[in-house]
Amino acid sequence: SQAEDSRVTAEAQRVANESNRVSAEGARSSAEELRKSNEQSRISNETARSNAESSRVTNETIRQSAETARQEAEQARATAEQQRADAEAARAKAEADRKAAETARKNAEDARALSETKRVDNELQRINAENARVAAETHRAAEFATYEGTINEIKQMVGNVESILRTING
Repeated sequence: SQAEDSRVTAEAQRVANESNRVSAEGARSSAEELRKSNEQSRISNETARSNAESSRVTNETIRQSAETARQEAEQARATAEQQRADAEAARAKAEADRKAAETARKNAEDARALSETKRVDNELQRINAENARVAAETHRAAEFATYEGTINEIKQMVGNVESILRTING
């Protein structure tokens, strides 16, 4: 009877142990399912992280390309600005050269006008001198004609005197 009690106690212990084992197996199975679910979630999260990293890498490549394009555009803008500044400097130099040439042309024109004025003044002086010479020549000619007439009168008188002397001397 004691052995039977021990056997019943042992059987109850075995049933309890089996129940604990089944319960533990259920818990282990649930834990395994949870582990599998967590592993699947980890894989999904890792895939999402990997996709996000790929997207980040792609976006970084696009950003770098955009930055390169921006730098190239900035360089082109700077080059264009330098060309504009060079063109403006060339235009300013050309304008300064044009002004200098215009000043030189005006100075030459002023000198030509002054020279022409002097030439006209000299021509007027020459004309006045010529008019004075013509007037003096006219006056001299008139005086000469007067002198010539006087000389002719004197000659005529002398001729008359000679004739009177010849008559007197006879």
